[in-house]
Amino acid sequence: MKRLRRLLRAENGSFTVEASMVFPLILVITVTSLFVSIYIYQNVIVYFTASKAAERTAFVWDNSYRSPATGLAPHGKYDSLYWRVKDDEMIESLFGIQRSDGQRGSHIALPAGTGLENSSSLVQRKLGNAANWVSGAYKGKVGLERSLWKKEVAVQLIHPVRISPLEWLLNNPEPHGRASSTITDPVEFIRSVDLVRYYADKFTSGSKDRDEAAAILSRRSSMQGGG
Repeated sequence: MKRLRRLLRAENGSFTVEASMVFPLILVITVTSLFVSIYIYQNVIVYFTASKAAERTAFVWDNSYRSPATGLAPHGKYDSLYWRVKDDEMIESLFGIQRSDGQRGSHIALPAGTGLENSSSLVQRKLGNAANWVSGAYKGKVGLERSLWKKEVAVQLIHPVRISPLEWLLNNPEPHGRASSTITDPVEFIRSVDLVRYYADKFTSGSKDRDEAAAILSRRSSMQGGG
């Protein structure tokens, strides 16, 4: 009996030691899983917010009066006729002109202040549409990135919640979400194609007319010379 009691005491002691080791391990795994889930969820929300703001702004880029939510504009409200050349930074992109801060394109820091809708810059007013879709809790920037053949709206948001241990493990010192959307202008594209086709046809037909005129003159000169 004494031996049996000693064995039971030894087993109870081993169970106690195992429980004291397993419980902290389970607690650490649970807390770590919770933080990882929060970090992943935050990444999804930040990217969704940036993507929505970029896509809606690029969709209504051809008219600053259009609503980013519906795509509709008030009757008779349009931008100036030559806004694509004069107000959309086309000249700067063609000749590589940089602003005083050394950057190409225009940017708005987030959270954006009020008064962008009354700005003298058409690009600033259009980028303000993207800034209005971003909550004031986010920091970052929204901007127009343009090259000779392509232009896009880019939105970059910094994570509102910092989890330093995960950021260190993932080697991400400045966690952020970035999304961009290419600006398309079907009406202007079709107009440009028609313009190129028109002048190509004119140049082609003009060369044919010149060749026919030269052939007629050569025949008449040969007939006069033979006569």
